[in-house]
Amino acid sequence: MPSPTQKVLSAIQNIPKRRKSSPALDSTPARGKENVPPGASSARRRMPKAKPRPSLPAINSNESFIQMPDTSQKWLPQDGYIIIKVWVPSTDDVWKMKVAEDVSLDAFSARVARKVAFPVAFSTVVAGQMRAIETEEEFRGWVARRVRYGRNHLLTVHKAE
Repeated sequence: MPSPTQKVLSAIQNIPKRRKSSPALDSTPARGKENVPPGASSARRRMPKAKPRPSLPAINSNESFIQMPDTSQKWLPQDGYIIIKVWVPSTDDVWKMKVAEDVSLDAFSARVARKVAFPVAFSTVVAGQMRAIETEEEFRGWVARRVRYGRNHLLTVHKAE
């Protein structure tokens, strides 16, 4: 039975050797180095030539540069339901919650609280500033303006204090 030191030595000796990457294989080795005797020619692999790129069509000034699909219809109410996106920073989760169009702040808060398992408070970004949504009137106003430029903006969920 081999001794522990012999096992360690055999394990070290069986580690795969580092190989040269392909660009290093393509270069011509120096004469007298790497088992190439001086004066002998080394076999050198050639890189395939790059194919010419096809010419790009000209862009007319009347055409828009990027054609984006119209997503503004995606977030409109369907069958009396809307989708409100909710972000929970503590778990870094974003949920899409399908709720009735006329959902109240209390009912929505209760539904989100059941999902995250703690009492919640909401905030959103308005004109670059974080604003708390505390009243039914603020919530109704946010729901009416949640879709801007075809994007459904989200509510941020905080633990209520």
